[in-house]
Amino acid sequence: RDPDEAEFEVVVCLMSGEERMRPLLPRRATVRTLRAVLIDDGEKDADLRFMFRGQEIADPQVLINLDAFTVGSTIHMVREKKKPPPRPVYTRRDSPPICFTGDSLASVLGADGAEVHTPFSKVRVGDLVRTDKGHGKDLHRRVQRVWAHRLARMTRTFELAPGCRITPGHPF
Repeated sequence: RDPDEAEFEVVVCLMSGEERMRPLLPRRATVRTLRAVLIDDGEKDADLRFMFRGQEIADPQVLINLDAFTVGSTIHMVREKKKPPPRPVYTRRDSPPICFTGDSLASVLGADGAEVHTPFSKVRVGDLVRTDKGHGKDLHRRVQRVWAHRLARMTRTFELAPGCRITPGHPF
């Protein structure tokens, strides 16, 4: 058997001195390997940190290469309460749109001068849309930009008039 493949024993103790386990590890075992052995043995409720001779040791470090480490050396384990997962951050894309629903109808001025009821989801930049109950040239305005939003979740809507639904944040 290759001596580089031989297993060695390490003693894992809590900082109180209580022995937790004595696993046999492969010669090139890292702190990450030791952590995996302990998690497989039930250490799942806390984040684990490891110390050797008063110094914290990191996951990629090979145990056998630690200064003054010998077979049977003691590694101290510290259990730390797991941090809660981060709170979600809502962006404009995740939050309900502040607009009309896609099935709401807009009055779009056609090429022949007639108004056509068109779903908002079909309105395009350049269309002439009725914006007011006014008169004359202010009755229709050219669409400069379309803000298309997708709902991240079901959102309550309100019907202002037949064929016109808005989301709660739409300004009146």
